Amino acid sequence: VMQLNKTEGNEPHMLVIRKEQMQSLEDALVIPKFETEALEYLEDAHPEMMEIMHRRDLPVFIRKGVRRARQYGASGAETYIQFLELMVEFGPDFTQSPDHPWAKQSLEESAGRKGNARIEALMEAAMAHYEEEEQGDER
Repeated sequence: VMQLNKTEGNEPHMLVIRKEQMQSLEDALVIPKFETEALEYLEDAHPEMMEIMHRRDLPVFIRKGVRRARQYGASGAETYIQFLELMVEFGPDFTQSPDHPWAKQSLEESAGRKGNARIEALMEAAMAHYEEEEQGDER
């Protein structure tokens, strides 16, 4: 049981949880469950990935993807999955790859956005990239 000390005015002290502490709590409680669900999803959605990557390597891949997505301001399972999808499609380091300049450009242009908006912009850039490739293939 946690007890808070009283201040002079008999008011309780405010318990303050820093962002880093909340992140650690999420990592300890939420991420393991997410890893399991993401692993199952990726195996089902991308069976070709299993031919390249061993199942035991997927949790590391997922943790790396979540960590990188967070660096771009992402939060929440759906957004993490979107970022993981991009990593599967374009490679784990696609945001820094010279083969995918659209990704780096999207992140630079969306640098001022908050929350999941940067990943949304990245998804839009990926779709535009696909459309350009398809048009190029039709010619």
